[in-house]
Amino acid sequence: MRILLICNLYDKNHVIRILVKNNIAQFENIIHVPNFEAAYDFIDKMLILRQGHIDLIITADKMMNNPFDIHLVDQIRYSSEEYSNTNFKVKSLPVILYDREITSSDYFQYGFNARIERHEYDNQQHLADSIRSIVKSGRSAILDDLDLLRIDSEELQNGYLPVLDPYYLLRIKPDPYYWASRTKILSESFIKTPRLLDYDWFLDNKVDWEKEIDRYEDIIKNLACYNRVNSEKRVLHALYNKALWLLRLDVFHKPVYEPALVKNGAEYEEPDYVLPSSLPGYISTNILEVKPHLFPILHRRKRKPGFKRNFQDAMEQVADYQRYVRKEKGRRELDKLVNYESSKLSFTLLASNDKEKEINLKRIEELQRGQFPKIKTETHNDRLRAVIAYFERNQRLHVLN
Repeated sequence: MRILLICNLYDKNHVIRILVKNNIAQFENIIHVPNFEAAYDFIDKMLILRQGHIDLIITADKMMNNPFDIHLVDQIRYSSEEYSNTNFKVKSLPVILYDREITSSDYFQYGFNARIERHEYDNQQHLADSIRSIVKSGRSAILDDLDLLRIDSEELQNGYLPVLDPYYLLRIKPDPYYWASRTKILSESFIKTPRLLDYDWFLDNKVDWEKEIDRYEDIIKNLACYNRVNSEKRVLHALYNKALWLLRLDVFHKPVYEPALVKNGAEYEEPDYVLPSSLPGYISTNILEVKPHLFPILHRRKRKPGFKRNFQDAMEQVADYQRYVRKEKGRRELDKLVNYESSKLSFTLLASNDKEKEINLKRIEELQRGQFPKIKTETHNDRLRAVIAYFERNQRLHVLN
């Protein structure tokens, strides 16, 4: 789930802790802005112009130094714009008021989907439950819209578009403005041109995802060595390329595999994956290098162990990508690849396992801060946990189950 959070910096960490702790959203998918002005800017640039997607807005009611007379929710409810690949109406975006000392007038004046009063003394289970209920209701309303339009959701998601249906062709398609006035979520543009709703929560993916999770877990637990038959590419890369969601996790667009970022006529950098941001400027573009889950990290000597040679080489490889794309030539190559101006970047080495990391976590963190402070390291166990959390989060709000 992707959430726009509008509050001051003091409240930001409190709300993010609730969302992450209750597996509502991944940290990277919580977009914080401090006021309504920044929220308008986000909606205009990311949702309307870039046609990006969010699932929910959480806002405080009274924002300090807010220069706008019209409330954010009024602006949304009166909007005639579309978002999310022009599939949905901006005015249908769910908005939750989460603030202290909420009065009855707040609800009657503004079109919130829920009003939740903040209390410091409880675990805010009410907020988590309300988010799930509101988001799932909105997603389920898409099924009602499809029924209204006489579009079979299963046929739509399998690529059988309804435009050849005589009723749709004669009664609905000629007047999309009228039918959009009757739908709750689906937009006029969607009614003009029905298409696959390419969202994880609207795809019949549960069985395949479970198999892919089991496969990943089996690799981590049971693969004892990598060789020519079971090479890194044939095992890990093959799994990721078949199941791109394992890398994407609703944070990124479709990963680009082994792109050649040209340095000159004879040289280029080739990371394993470039993960394009789903919201450029707010979510980082990620460059990811994958190494085996059996990678040792530290020498075993007791006094001041250093990185093992292979692990050191892998970190330096990612550092080379970092140095290159921070140069003008490298940034142009990256921007051309992802088709936007990449203002935020992150770099990840996905390698090794929990047991290796737990041998001397403090020393690993010391070496990383000293030598590679801008590179994130992630074990395959870390990735598997993130994958399972996303699967559970997604299935809990899946509307085709």
